[in-house]
Amino acid sequence: MTDIAERIAALDWTSIGEHLDAHGHAHLRGLFPVELAAALAMSQQPGVRDSGNAPTTPSGQLSFLNAAPHPDQQPQRLVEVQRLSEPLPELLQQFSAALYAHLQPIAERWEPAIHNHGTCQHPLAILQRIHAGGHQDLQQMDAATPTFPLAMAAALNAAGPDFRGGEWMLVEQRPRMQSRAMVVQPQFGDVLIFSTGHRPLRSASGYTKALMKHGISRVHSGVRLGLQLYFTRTAAP
Repeated sequence: MTDIAERIAALDWTSIGEHLDAHGHAHLRGLFPVELAAALAMSQQPGVRDSGNAPTTPSGQLSFLNAAPHPDQQPQRLVEVQRLSEPLPELLQQFSAALYAHLQPIAERWEPAIHNHGTCQHPLAILQRIHAGGHQDLQQMDAATPTFPLAMAAALNAAGPDFRGGEWMLVEQRPRMQSRAMVVQPQFGDVLIFSTGHRPLRSASGYTKALMKHGISRVHSGVRLGLQLYFTRTAAP
């Protein structure tokens, strides 16, 4: 067993599972490997080229999400996203595999209520760079997309020294109840496990499901660096 797998296995997965059951997310402080976070953050710096180890998209370039520039900035895209090409860095593969092994039993427990079938263990890793004035809209995975019901986000730099704002946001829509909003402030190396669409919700007649949306609040200053890791049934092209 690798050091990463041992660290993940040593977590209290009973408590983590209970928190996911109750809230649709779990905040794991300082879990992401420091050396991996630093390498991924470096790969997002402007002007950094692939040295043979840094992950890149198939074209070697960043792709961009549409966003309006802040009035005080030069015109630019405020949210940059980069899907990592295969193969993923070895350390990230180890982290992904070890995490999935503990999330799979939770997903199996959820399956009767949310009807998300099948094994989705292929990792899809997305780097994200959000400049001041940018944010990530609330979203959930399309029901038609064969995606694992749990995903991971990791903070690659620190709130305070590196950026202000940029909290993880989760909104839960419950049947015949008001929506519930939850906010988590990430620090360097923190991991957030979250529902990609639905989670089970106990009801008087058994279980129903609550819709979960996730996003990132507006970055007020600095640049926020992050990683999002999803699990799919097929390899990325």
